Amino acid sequence: MSVQAATLDVLAEFRERFECYNRHDFDAMEAMCRPDAVFDPSRVFPGERPRSGYGEMREYWNEIWEIWDGVRMDPVEVLDVGGDRYVVVVELGARGRRSGVNVARPMAFLYALREARARGIPVTDLRVSADGGFGGDPMISTGITYEIEIAGDAPEADLRRLVADCEAPAAIPHALRAGTTVDAGSIRVRGAS
Repeated sequence: MSVQAATLDVLAEFRERFECYNRHDFDAMEAMCRPDAVFDPSRVFPGERPRSGYGEMREYWNEIWEIWDGVRMDPVEVLDVGGDRYVVVVELGARGRRSGVNVARPMAFLYALREARARGIPVTDLRVSADGGFGGDPMISTGITYEIEIAGDAPEADLRRLVADCEAPAAIPHALRAGTTVDAGSIRVRGAS
């Protein structure tokens, strides 16, 4: 398995997404997870147990926010471990409500991005290509165009919706759009008959 540091734009995307924890926004937290997601704090906090699903995770965070004041989780590093999996290293900080003691502790989260599987869509082929250029003096980007080709054992409409739902929030195109033009070229879908 190859592990490498994710790009700065991926780190920025995770930082943006972790802000929902910091502002206690349960709805935004749940929107980032599958209904059967598992949060396991037991390796960091002795006596804890894994929490499964929205209800148990919401219960856990309510308990944490009752005990601790100023709870923050700030991503400091993201590692790309391959297979659409990322390890997000965060600095957890808080102050005990009764004791007033400040704590800081590193934690790591494993995120597995499995949107197609979560929807029950078997993807049999996925190809993404990108093209861009530079021009001018000094040289600047003239824009980026990417193409997506996806095939799967699902209706074409489901595959198109999967691409659209995954494409809009994708970290790299999102970060690039802030500094240059990024346009979708062709999107070819081959679905089941």
